[in-house]
Amino acid sequence: MANIRFNSRQEAEREIVKKATADPAFRAALLANPKKALSDAFGIRTPDSFELNVMQETASHAYLVLPAAEVQSPDGALSQAELEAVAGGGTSEPGTWWPVVHCPC
Repeated sequence: MANIRFNSRQEAEREIVKKATADPAFRAALLANPKKALSDAFGIRTPDSFELNVMQETASHAYLVLPAAEVQSPDGALSQAELEAVAGGGTSEPGTWWPVVHCPC
């Protein structure tokens, strides 16, 4: 499938959940191998160093996902990449939905 360009992570998540709800085969593939399922269905690529977990809630088990902790430079200043992301509303690699942040961590 051709790369689908999502405008935000929320939009991507909404479309992925929508497809997983309507397509049991995709849902099973997403749970078994999320990176491959997203690549096959949406053309979303993830770097080898990027870990992606998909979990399915049940009636007795729910998940709360916290955003990544903020990382600041020693002097508290934003990097050029962070400034560009704020000024431009964020950047993303083609075929991805997460912002590209160059962290000096």
